[in-house]
Amino acid sequence: MLADLEIRYTSDKIHAHKWPMDSPVWDDATRRRIDGINGTEPRQVVVRGTSVLVQDVEFCSIGKVGVSVPFFKRECTMIFEAKFNRFFAHVHITTRSDYIRIFDRLVSWRDSNSL
Repeated sequence: MLADLEIRYTSDKIHAHKWPMDSPVWDDATRRRIDGINGTEPRQVVVRGTSVLVQDVEFCSIGKVGVSVPFFKRECTMIFEAKFNRFFAHVHITTRSDYIRIFDRLVSWRDSNSL
């Protein structure tokens, strides 16, 4: 079943930020933890069930998932809203390696989980 699918890949860029803007303010420890995964350093991404794990940060309660291959770029970007700990975030994860296969698997994952 696709809902049980696990997708592992390496990111080329991650940008996570507080969302929605009127949600609780992140404390310093949370901000440092998210800043630790943001940027262009390659990070391990594991998509499983209704959660996304980036390094040691697990995002759950995933919603509003978008997956795209932008025009004229050889990359795939997944954007989603999620919860981690007691905070909410908007997360952008981009990969360039094997991006067509990853795009196809992410779309199947999203659709099979009704996200």
